[in-house]
Amino acid sequence: MNEFEKRKQVEEWLRDYKSIKASIKNLKEEYKLLEDTISAIDPSREALSKTNKFNSEVENVLIKLNALEDKIKRMENLINKIDSALNTLNSTEREVIKNRCIENKYYYQFTHLIYVSERTAKRIKQEALRKMVIAIFGL
Repeated sequence: MNEFEKRKQVEEWLRDYKSIKASIKNLKEEYKLLEDTISAIDPSREALSKTNKFNSEVENVLIKLNALEDKIKRMENLINKIDSALNTLNSTEREVIKNRCIENKYYYQFTHLIYVSERTAKRIKQEALRKMVIAIFGL
């Protein structure tokens, strides 16, 4: 992946930042519901199919739980990387990234709040993304 592709990837992650966080919350709730389902399953009712193949409800739920847990861990890892990269930025860079990439605001909507021109904000954004690429992917 070249520098440009890494920068585009970071921008995409920032655009999806809020959605990823919401997804983590929803997946955790789904995980809790599945855990509750396991305790409600009566293993004595488990039967063999016509082909004598064993199919356990508990086992199926555990497989789903493991898949959910892996997905949650991957998403949390991504959020942690983004948060860590955001913490490497100075306050102006962080404000530009937050407003432009995460909140998806137009430059004219926030540049006056941080006392920079739109042109300067665009330059700050590019520099901040470069720093974030280094923080996330390394040199």
